Amino acid sequence: MTVNNSLHTFLPVESPVLERLPPPPNSSPVHTQYSAWSDLRMSRQLAGDFKVFEDPKNAGFVTQRHLETMSKDTNLPSEVKEFAQELLSRETLFDKLDSDGNKWLDNKISEQSIQDSIAQQRQAKPERRAQMPWPGGEFPFRQSAVKLES
Repeated sequence: MTVNNSLHTFLPVESPVLERLPPPPNSSPVHTQYSAWSDLRMSRQLAGDFKVFEDPKNAGFVTQRHLETMSKDTNLPSEVKEFAQELLSRETLFDKLDSDGNKWLDNKISEQSIQDSIAQQRQAKPERRAQMPWPGGEFPFRQSAVKLES
C-alpha cells in the first residue's frame, strides 16, 4: 500500500524499493567532543598539536588532504580522527586558518597562520565585563556593615 499526501510518498517498511536504496550520504551530522568547542579553542588545540596533524608530504603545513586521510584512518586514535573531521566540517574556520595576510587560500595551514588567526579571533571576541548589580560596585549590606563597625 502506498500513501501519497502530495508532499511525501510513504512506502511500507517491507517494501522492496526501500531495500534497494542506499543510505543517504551524511544523513545526520556527527557530533563529537569537539562539536561544542569554539573556533578559538579549536585553533589553540591545532596550534598545540600541530606536529600531530602536520602533513609528512608538505612539511610545515597541515593540509586539507592530509586531514581527510587522517579522519578515515582506522589506525589513529578516535580523538585525532574526530578533531580532523570537526576541523574539516568548519569550512569558515579552515579558511581563516588557511589564509595568510593576503587572504590567499591554498588548503595549507602553517603554524604562523594559526597564530595569526588566533590573534584575529581574540580581537574579534567581545570583551566580557562583569556587571555590578548596584552603583559603586559594592553591595549595600557591605557598606552598612562598614558603617556599623566604625
